[in-house]
Amino acid sequence: IGTMNYYAHRNIKMKYSDYCKLSDNKKQEILDHHKRMSEYDVDIVCYCFMPNHYHLLLKQRIDGGISRYISRFTNSYTKYFNTRKRRIGPLFQGVFSNKLISTEEQLLYVSRYIHRNPYVAGNVKDIGNMIMYPFSSMQNYIKSDFCIIRPDYLLGKSRNIGDYISYVVTPERWKKRK
Repeated sequence: IGTMNYYAHRNIKMKYSDYCKLSDNKKQEILDHHKRMSEYDVDIVCYCFMPNHYHLLLKQRIDGGISRYISRFTNSYTKYFNTRKRRIGPLFQGVFSNKLISTEEQLLYVSRYIHRNPYVAGNVKDIGNMIMYPFSSMQNYIKSDFCIIRPDYLLGKSRNIGDYISYVVTPERWKKRK
C-alpha cells in the first residue's frame, strides 16, 4: 500500500526502498511537497489487494500516466519481493489489463466489484467483515481517511459515504432508495 501511494506522485526522484530508510519527518516533508505541487500521474479512486492479484481503479491525470504508474509500482514491488524471497524473474503473469470507464454506472459498478472482492473470493466469510479487510481502500472510505484515495469520483455531489458503503454491502437496497 505504501508503494502504491508513493508512486502515484509524478516526480519522485528516489526509489521507494531508499525513501523508506528516511526519518518520518523527511518522508512527510517529501510527501507534503508533492501534495502541494499536486504532481500525480494518477488519482487512486479505490484498490484491493488479494493474495494472488490486485485491483486498482485509477484516473489518469496525464497522458500515459496509468502505464507509467503501473510500471513503477509493479517493478518496485517485484524487486522488493524478489529480494525478500531470494528469487529472480517476473512476479506478475502477463501485462496488466485495463478497461475504459465511460459512465457513472460503470464507475460505481467497478468500485463495488473491487471493494466486494475479498468477500466474493472467500477471503472474508461475512459481508460485514468485508468492510474491514485490511488490504482494501474500503477502510479509507469508512474512516474518511483519504490520504491519497480520491473518493470524490465515486461520491460526487449526490452521495455521501454512508450511501456508498450501503451500496457496496447491500446493493439491492441502495438501488431501491434511488
